Amino acid sequence: MGVTAAAANMLYLTWTANLDDPASCGRAFRLSSWGGVFLAMGLSAEYARQLYEEQTKRQQELAVPVAAAEQADDGESEAPPRTP
Repeated sequence: MGVTAAAANMLYLTWTANLDDPASCGRAFRLSSWGGVFLAMGLSAEYARQLYEEQTKRQQELAVPVAAAEQADDGESEAPPRTP
């Protein structure tokens, strides 16, 4: 996603820059920094997605043994009566 946005930004700047006009080239040069911003945003979003998926997977792995243990405890939770 970030690569696509950065490529679109570079294509737009290349298409609109007038190579005979120094001001237009300067403008394209200054705006090209947004390509790096788009790449950084895309990398950050991908990293956040991977962290979210990993966290969700861990929670699901932990939830299954806990649920199985709770079901096993339901039948054995009654302690025998104590005799004095």
